Amino acid sequence: FLVHKPRGKLTHSDMLLAKKIIKFKCLVGIYDDIEASLVRFERYFGWGVHDRAHKHGEIPKCRKRFLDLGDRNTLGHPVSVKEGRATETNDGLVKVGSKAWDAIVRQNIFDMELYEFAKQIYKIQGEQIFGVAG
Repeated sequence: FLVHKPRGKLTHSDMLLAKKIIKFKCLVGIYDDIEASLVRFERYFGWGVHDRAHKHGEIPKCRKRFLDLGDRNTLGHPVSVKEGRATETNDGLVKVGSKAWDAIVRQNIFDMELYEFAKQIYKIQGEQIFGVAG
């Protein structure tokens, strides 16, 4: 959807356009660093700066309550990947390098590349916009 192409085969040109959009048009947040991402959004957009809730320290409490609830889209997912290897939960296992794994990679190759690029942009924005080292 980022390049207005909801169907059909993606091309290298589509990937370059998506990267350009992310680099120049997006403030990137990363789920793996959700707390810091939310703080960045708050600072960048000025959310709560003039609110009583901000002055009384209620925003961090509210953020914590929200984060403690978790993401309904990921909680209970049968398989998660940590450090390049599949980990098992209650429902099953997809092994890195298996046919199923390779099919998932092929189907999502552009998504994976774009995610790695977004992580780089997240780091750069952290340094250039928010003064976060490393």
